[in-house]
Amino acid sequence: MISQTCVRGSWKRLILRLKTHFLRERLEISRANIMKYLGNSLADRIDTILTQNEITLAVASDQITQITTDLQDPYNYLKTVVVAFETLNIDKDEPAPGEVEASVMLPRSSINNSLRSLGAEFRELEQIFADVTELATGSRPSTSVRSIASSDFSVYLELAPEAAAFLAVAVERVIALYRNLLEIRRIRSEASAAGLSDDQLRGVDKHIAERMDQGVDETVDELFIEMAIAVSDDSRRNELKVSLRRSLSGVAARIDRGYQFDVRVGEILEDVDKGR
Repeated sequence: MISQTCVRGSWKRLILRLKTHFLRERLEISRANIMKYLGNSLADRIDTILTQNEITLAVASDQITQITTDLQDPYNYLKTVVVAFETLNIDKDEPAPGEVEASVMLPRSSINNSLRSLGAEFRELEQIFADVTELATGSRPSTSVRSIASSDFSVYLELAPEAAAFLAVAVERVIALYRNLLEIRRIRSEASAAGLSDDQLRGVDKHIAERMDQGVDETVDELFIEMAIAVSDDSRRNELKVSLRRSLSGVAARIDRGYQFDVRVGEILEDVDKGR
C-alpha cells in the first residue's frame, strides 16, 4: 500500500515543477482566464489538497479529476479557435527556413505604459543582444527587428545562429539560477506574512542578492569556458566579460518582473553538397 508520506512527497516534487515550468512559456494565457489551471495557480490548488489532514489516493484522484473536468471547457474553446485559424488560413508566424529568432515579452506593468520607459528597456535589450552577438560572432551589428506585438509588448529579433545559441544557453542558466532561489523567496514571503519586520528580513534579502550575483559570475565564467568566443583580443574579452555580467544580471531581474525570453529556429536546411 502506498503511504501518505510517499504520496505527499511525490506531489511536492510535482508542485515545484509546476511553479517553475512557466517562467518563459506563460505568454498571453493570463488574458484567457485559464491561469488557474497552469503554473503557480495549479500548484497552489494541489498544495491545498496536500495540506488536508486526511489525504488518500482516492481523495487525491477525485480532486485531480475535478480539476481535469473544469479544464475541459477551456480546452474545447481553444480547439475551436485553432480550427477557426486553420479555416481562415491564419498561419503561425514561424522563422523562415534557416533563420533564427529571439523574442522578449515585456509586461506592460513593468513599464507603466510609458513610452520613455519602453524606449529605455529597448536600449537595455539592445545592449544584451549586442554583447551576446559580439561574443558569438566577433562583430557587433545593430540587431534587426522582425516584428513587434503590443498586447504585452513583445519584440521579435533576427539573430545569427551562433548568437542565438549563446543566448539560449545563457538564459537557460539564468533561469536555473532563478529557480534555485524561488524556495528562499517563498520562505521569505511567508516570514513577512507572519509578521517579521523589514529589518529582520534584511539578512534574507542580502543573501538572495549575494547568491544571485555569485550565480551570475559563475555563469559568465562557465560560458567563457564552454562556448566558442569569437573575440580574440584579451582586453576586449575582459570588457565583454564585465558587460555580460551586467547583461545577465539584467536578464535575471527582468525574469523576476515577468519578462520572457525565447529563441526559435526555423526549419533546418540540409546542405545540398554532401561533401561539405
